[in-house]
Amino acid sequence: MTPSDRRSFRTDDPTQAIRYYLARNATEPGLRAAVVSCMDGLMVGGVGEGPLEALAAIGTCQTEGRPSVVRDCKDYGFDPDQLHTRVVDSSAGCFVVTSLGAPLGAADGVGSLLGRMLA
Repeated sequence: MTPSDRRSFRTDDPTQAIRYYLARNATEPGLRAAVVSCMDGLMVGGVGEGPLEALAAIGTCQTEGRPSVVRDCKDYGFDPDQLHTRVVDSSAGCFVVTSLGAPLGAADGVGSLLGRMLA
């Protein structure tokens, strides 16, 4: 992607910015979906297959150590062993990055992006 291509994908909408970021950076083999959520489980943005809002909520529950995660994963057809979560800090607060199939290597960049977008 050239610098001019990157500029054509700029937006002031945090949800769309997260989608662009994830679409560009969620390239790990086996990764089927990636979402970013607030600490309350509401999805900020996501890409991939399946019910992304449910993935965001389940990922937040996993970071909190809730025992319902395995059951919730199965209810939505997710393999709990394929669920990867990470809490990222930004100047705008804490967010959860959840991916299905493989860990998202670019998770750290989400905090920087949200800090810029929501500052």
